[in-house]
Amino acid sequence: MPSFKVHKSKLRNAFTLIELLVVIAIIGILIGLLLPAVQKVRESAAMVQCLANGRQISLAIASFHSVNSKLPSYHGTFPTLDPATGGTNVQNSGVFGSWIVHLLPYIEQDNLYKQIAEDITANTNNRASSINSNTCGKSVWVPAHYTDRPMPPTGAIVKTLDPGTNQWNPPCAVQDISAASAVGIWNPKIRTKTIPLLRCPSDPSLPLNSLSADGWATTNYLANWNIMAASKGDATAPFGLWSQNNLGFFSPPVSFSTISDGLSNTILAAEGFALCDGRSRVAFYAANRHNLGITEGGRIVVPEQVMEIPNGDYDGPNGVPNTMMFQVKPFAGSSDANPDNQDCCHRWRAQTPHQAMNIFMADGSSRKLTKDTSIYIWALLLLPADGKVTPGF
Repeated sequence: MPSFKVHKSKLRNAFTLIELLVVIAIIGILIGLLLPAVQKVRESAAMVQCLANGRQISLAIASFHSVNSKLPSYHGTFPTLDPATGGTNVQNSGVFGSWIVHLLPYIEQDNLYKQIAEDITANTNNRASSINSNTCGKSVWVPAHYTDRPMPPTGAIVKTLDPGTNQWNPPCAVQDISAASAVGIWNPKIRTKTIPLLRCPSDPSLPLNSLSADGWATTNYLANWNIMAASKGDATAPFGLWSQNNLGFFSPPVSFSTISDGLSNTILAAEGFALCDGRSRVAFYAANRHNLGITEGGRIVVPEQVMEIPNGDYDGPNGVPNTMMFQVKPFAGSSDANPDNQDCCHRWRAQTPHQAMNIFMADGSSRKLTKDTSIYIWALLLLPADGKVTPGF
């Protein structure tokens, strides 16, 4: 029989260099196509979460009003000791803090609210009596002081805040508030409590679980001061001229009945960066911090035309009303590092990390405003009793 030889073919055990490069190129293309889609899905989910948080907060404010027949104090105590004369900046045995503090039992944080109340009761006061710094020694509070200065380009004389006033001096970078002298919201065990509901996952300014530089939990949701103080956007308020009572941040709580323009036409809350040009929006302290609808203080003279602040002559060391336009995706870092082609985050304004601003109305509904929204419409939405009809938006 003839014999046949079977030749075994040689098996190839590796890719050639060209084949490997082709595979890598294909994988790179696929990743390049998939990443934007993945990022878009993540941002969409984050935006939904941010919107849901704001809705829950606005509903909590409505629940607070249903129980107490008033809105929470913007900053101070609730209830006030003497609501007939106005003001909530009272030092007593009541819970003191921002509107968020008074809202805690309505956002499933009743235990935290009780902790604050028990700490105040145990110490028979609700304030921090001193602030000690590891690097600067004992700091002393220096009250606000204003000086008349000419403002360019017109040379108009305007009262401006003197440097070094309205702050703790020396202004140490990190202040350590000791538990012995810090009561209520100033207690380190309390002021560091982070609340996920108050943070928007899309915020680029500060990581979700981090604290402010001086050790406070922060928020991405800002209440419209104008609605909580029944502001008409001028130099008058239900409790008199600003220059006489200086209510500002400490305006007494009001009811929804003061919103004569209609609940669906008035913004109750909006979004804001947790860290804005070096100033943190701390959750438990609204004065000089949240700043939606109110400035930090001083005197502002506004001409007779539609501007970001309604017409008037404002003078209030505890803040004066404003309707400054919201910002869409401003630069989250310090103004010193701000790119020339991008807006810097302004802490008297609301800002959103999304393409449109999420706003939460007094009737519990939510809306979106694009950056093309007229400043005139924004101002009307912020003012609860200006008596003007808001055009469709």
